[in-house]
Amino acid sequence: MESSRVREGKRKAGRKRELSESAQKKKRKELFKERNKQKVYIGGNLDRWNALREELKLTHHGLAGVLFLVERQFTDIKHSHDIWHVAKNLGKKLVAAGQDKECKDILKWTQDITTHFWHACKHANTYGEFLTIWAGVLHHVVDEHEWALSYGSMDYGQCSHSALETDREKPWLKKGSKAHEALRRIVLDKRLLNNVPYYLNFRSTAELENFHTHILMYAAKRFAYTPPVYKARSQLAAIDYNEHIERPAALTKEGKKIYHRTFNKKSERWSAVEVKVKKTYAYIKNLLHNIFCMRLRDRVGMNRRMELAPDDPRRLSSHLASVEPKPTSELVTEKLSRF
Repeated sequence: MESSRVREGKRKAGRKRELSESAQKKKRKELFKERNKQKVYIGGNLDRWNALREELKLTHHGLAGVLFLVERQFTDIKHSHDIWHVAKNLGKKLVAAGQDKECKDILKWTQDITTHFWHACKHANTYGEFLTIWAGVLHHVVDEHEWALSYGSMDYGQCSHSALETDREKPWLKKGSKAHEALRRIVLDKRLLNNVPYYLNFRSTAELENFHTHILMYAAKRFAYTPPVYKARSQLAAIDYNEHIERPAALTKEGKKIYHRTFNKKSERWSAVEVKVKKTYAYIKNLLHNIFCMRLRDRVGMNRRMELAPDDPRRLSSHLASVEPKPTSELVTEKLSRF
């Protein structure tokens, strides 16, 4: 027999469960309403995307969700994986394999193998050409520079490099050794080879990421901007970027390029970066002239009510929080009544 205390506890638990279920239902309803709002806002942007997609080539990091979306809805877009990310993941696999005591020599080849992967992606136009270049590294690391049959054709295989130096610090791997077999599994990985068509365009999002970093000079993350102000700042950043993207390298009096050193904290490596000539900002004068002329031609004036643009995010919501805010006076009362 259950005691009255146990029965009472079960009743309370059931009541709590009912409350939580009703709360969850309410939350689901609110989320559904919010998603419908977002669909209305995003719909216009999707229409623009559909209008432009025939002219676009999409480059991404190879995420499964992006692949699924592109292959199902945007079949006419030629899309690629970001080679930088693929090479980075390849390097991680090589480093992980080199942690084994018998495979530590792989670590000394990691940089060369990832560089060879970049070379294969850049120069190959077909799957067969890629496989011929890429798989050749399995022979090169064991000091074998010609072999009977190419991986991608019926021709004989050979390395494309020139004569090697006789004095070497990097040890050759032993053919058939544990290290060589571990490298073979990485180089001929099924998933890597299945994605080769996405590598052949040799695309990277590095330039786009540089542009996004450049925008932060005009619209820093630590400040809040209204959508029109953010748009104007982004446009100024775009003008600056496009105006100076093809700046030549800075030269010394002797005509030699100038470099400076940079240190990467993640890889703990120093590298030399080319110095560009200073920016001129020659477009500023014309920009200011056009702004003044536009203001002088304006017969309406600035003292008028401004309406939100159709694509202004503030039409969707006045805030970014997932929960509607209470009135400020109510929040102040709650804050003061806590103790």
